[in-house]
Amino acid sequence: MKLFSKIVFTLLGIIALTFTFSCSSELDFSTNPADKLTFSADTVRFDTVFTAIGSSTRQLKIFNRGKKPLKIESINLAGGDANGFSVVVDGQKGTSFSNIEIGAKDSLFVFVEVKVNPHDTNNPVLISDSLMFRLNGNTQKVRMEAYGQDVIILRGKTLKSDTTLNANRPFLIYDSLIVTENAKLNLAPGVKLFFHDKAFVRIDGQISSKGTALQPVVLRGDRMDRMLSDLPYDLYSGLWGGVSISRNSYGNEMEHTQIRNGMYALRLDSANTDNEKIRLINCKLTNVMGTVFSAMNCKVTAYGCEFSNGGTDVVALNGGDYSFVHCTLENHFLYDNGAFSSSPYALHLQNYKLTSDGAWSFCPLVKADFLNCILWGVRSTDINFDNKPKGYAVNTDFKYHFGNCLIKSDGTDDADFVSTIWNKDPKFISEGKNYKFDLSLDSASVAIDAGDYGSALVCPVDMLGHSRFADSKPDLGAYERVK
Repeated sequence: MKLFSKIVFTLLGIIALTFTFSCSSELDFSTNPADKLTFSADTVRFDTVFTAIGSSTRQLKIFNRGKKPLKIESINLAGGDANGFSVVVDGQKGTSFSNIEIGAKDSLFVFVEVKVNPHDTNNPVLISDSLMFRLNGNTQKVRMEAYGQDVIILRGKTLKSDTTLNANRPFLIYDSLIVTENAKLNLAPGVKLFFHDKAFVRIDGQISSKGTALQPVVLRGDRMDRMLSDLPYDLYSGLWGGVSISRNSYGNEMEHTQIRNGMYALRLDSANTDNEKIRLINCKLTNVMGTVFSAMNCKVTAYGCEFSNGGTDVVALNGGDYSFVHCTLENHFLYDNGAFSSSPYALHLQNYKLTSDGAWSFCPLVKADFLNCILWGVRSTDINFDNKPKGYAVNTDFKYHFGNCLIKSDGTDDADFVSTIWNKDPKFISEGKNYKFDLSLDSASVAIDAGDYGSALVCPVDMLGHSRFADSKPDLGAYERVK
């Protein structure tokens, strides 16, 4: 037993001695002024931060490229906590740290956040500070920058009377924004509405959204940071709900209005075709998780609009009376792991629905006109004509007309398709390169000067302010090519 104890103590002594020498070797910190830190960036930048809300977390990586460990004497925020920045170093949050060790050929993460106090101004204000590193007689620094923006917060807001929102400051919507019957929401040029997760707009009364080419009205999610270094959340989808217009709401209008990155963009509840449900002029509805624009038995006019990138169909019309002129319907939805499980179409036309008791109810499609439009996407045929519910004969209340359109399909002209460009690549500027879409036309596009002059008279200027009559003939789609 004594022999066993001696062996154990001897082994423990050897292990302790080895550990001591090892630690002594590791703790041989460099004191050479030539051994400096390197950083993953010289500036930590934040996108616009809403005041009193706080930012997402940015990370900074610190490297020791040398052969010996380093002991950083101090890491300090130059402005302390005065500018709203805070950092986490080695698991500790604060504005000042000391004796931080980095092994040879090793690295260390620093996490940075910022919360900006309201500054009672309409324009964004630059907030900056520096993170100071003291090591071996050297002082190194990394700059930090953020733009703080005062914002008006609306939380579960219900508008019961006519209300105008102006563009002085952006609005941040939590939960919902509801416009009751007999009330009207007016959105002035340049208004920006940012929606928090799952927030939505419901129009029981009316909406009039009147932007301009230079000051569009924008409805989007409130994520101002980035999912990836080259993918801002503004290009992602499913960040909020969307805009729905209820059954008894008519006479709505949107002009130079952009709705993006929600679960849907604009959804019109079942109505009737006696009165116009909504008129859309030079609007851009894009990049949603579900259907971009859907309507049931409604009367809708859309001039010069872009409808693009939905996880399901881009435009889905079930019964009703529709006029689309100089619109681009395009689908290259990127955010479903590359798999189009829902087989989305650029355009889905239908004239029936399944009722709650399991029977079929027909919704006559009295008119669906598409003039000077582009319909394009990932499918070999990007229009779905659906007028035959299961077990029924074809329903004949299904009227559509395409004039001077470019369509992703193999087909031939007839009474319903006139002067069609079949299955020719429109050559957009960009279809998803670096996650960005620019559906204006490349100089080699077959859609240039392919439009009908008479049809273009209802929307003579595109959403960028370009005249459709600056040359011999108007181009197809929402955007006029400027030569």
